Amino acid sequence: MVFSNGTGAFLYPDTHLEVRGFTQEPFIASRTDLEIEPSISHTVVFLARGAVAVSTSKLASGSTFTLLTWLGSINLHGGNLVVESDSLGVKIFLLAGEGTVQGGALDFGGHVLHAGQQAVFLPGAPGQPNSARIREIPAADLPAIEAAAAQAYAARKTVFFEQDATGEITAAPVVPVALPVQTTISPSRLPR
Repeated sequence: MVFSNGTGAFLYPDTHLEVRGFTQEPFIASRTDLEIEPSISHTVVFLARGAVAVSTSKLASGSTFTLLTWLGSINLHGGNLVVESDSLGVKIFLLAGEGTVQGGALDFGGHVLHAGQQAVFLPGAPGQPNSARIREIPAADLPAIEAAAAQAYAARKTVFFEQDATGEITAAPVVPVALPVQTTISPSRLPR
């Protein structure tokens, strides 16, 4: 999934993600710089279950990107992250950039999350805040997390936005010059 502000998302199988809000100020479509957001935007998404990788361009001053879960949220200031949510808890892995995480409505202060760190949220007792633990991303988790983030980054590169003759901004897919050819082998040709 690609947003017009240059944000790409890769959804894992069996993931439920709701876009609760997306607004963006008008901008002049340009193919010259995909690493800087073209205009101020405000994004709010809710991850109900599953996992999602997100890659944003450098957000414009005044832009917001908020990812909500059942146990907490992150306000991403730009970068790459992966969020996993299940019935036991929520993990937010920040690979690049910086963000502020909050462990639900009772976590008033929040915690700054830096590149290379993860936030682990577990449900709190009734009337108590959820527990939020910040630590370095375990080395064993990095390969899978980085692969998912690379998919989100690649998604950003598959769509450009351009203006048509009427001035309307439209999505233009990027098609490689030489499409890869996939070999298909019939099961009847496999050795027994």
